[in-house]
Amino acid sequence: MGEFKVHRVRFFNYVPSGIRCVAYNNQSNRLAVSRTDGTVEIYNLSANYFQEKLHCTVPAYNFPVTAMAIAPNTNNLVIAHSDQQVFEYSIPDKQYTDWSRTVQKQGFHHLWLQRDTPITHISFHPKRPMHILLHDAYMFCIIDKSLPLPNDKTLLYNPFPPTNESDVIRRRTAHAFKISKIYKPLLFMDLLDERTLVAVERPLDDIIAQLPPPIKKKKFGT
Repeated sequence: MGEFKVHRVRFFNYVPSGIRCVAYNNQSNRLAVSRTDGTVEIYNLSANYFQEKLHCTVPAYNFPVTAMAIAPNTNNLVIAHSDQQVFEYSIPDKQYTDWSRTVQKQGFHHLWLQRDTPITHISFHPKRPMHILLHDAYMFCIIDKSLPLPNDKTLLYNPFPPTNESDVIRRRTAHAFKISKIYKPLLFMDLLDERTLVAVERPLDDIIAQLPPPIKKKKFGT
């Protein structure tokens, strides 16, 4: 077994709020901490073994963080908020990336913003630094930052399978968002390696079957 490295982090710049999400990059020894008041702080764990050093604070945003992760290749922090906004923040440069600024200038597709389930997990492909992988309970999405963003006139979801090779190519190059809704409810999804994706789903009927009778009982004749 490999050797484990343990950090004991003591937050001396205390603020009266708890921790909601954390993200860590073992290549740069950077730790991102999201607090319940919406603050996102980034710490340098290599500065001192037992004491954190605040690297920077992400500009404040009014909606809570639901998921975040640090890309291993670019050292960019990707943050998803409860209003379905997604930001990309460069930890080395201490500012939002050009892609993130483009997103905020153009805006996300209205169907993306109308989703009522929060993003719960973010990950990255080790050989494709332009890809952001994320999911909520009902969809899995790959955002390709090299492709243009969809506007409100563009078809964001395509429920029909491609009919031929040209259709596959057209959809692949249409816009940055590639969305799949075949897993429901989706509890977790991530890459095991560059060729293997693991998905954990739990059928809703199985969840309902575990509920006490007063909760799962149908009412008003429905």
